[in-house]
Amino acid sequence: MKLAIRDVMIETYQAAKFAVVGLIATVIHILVAWIFIKYFRINPFVSNIFAFTTAFFVSFISHYTWVFKAKRSKHSALKRFLLVAIFGFTVNNVVLIALLRIGIADPFNSIFISALFVPAVSYILNRNWTFK
Repeated sequence: MKLAIRDVMIETYQAAKFAVVGLIATVIHILVAWIFIKYFRINPFVSNIFAFTTAFFVSFISHYTWVFKAKRSKHSALKRFLLVAIFGFTVNNVVLIALLRIGIADPFNSIFISALFVPAVSYILNRNWTFK
């Protein structure tokens, strides 16, 4: 029984670190976009590309070195991390489309609900495939 409790504690700690990295990456994304738009007067879509890319690499390095302490090569893990990000975006949109078509919630709440799926799916895939 003690082993099971220990496993839950380890998993919870790793998931919490994953969440911290996600929050930090989100803040970085927003700040980079804001700086590019406000101070450099760059188009919001172009700014968002720079912001997403910066947050993506911060997230990758943090997950690789701190959250999952990956054993595989950075190059291999990076390719897998990108695939997981694309898959997460796809899951997000499939859930969003389903919610909007069913009409369970208004568009804002549908986006909120669909966004909740991505961290869980990303955590499971990154833990069991990307960084393993």
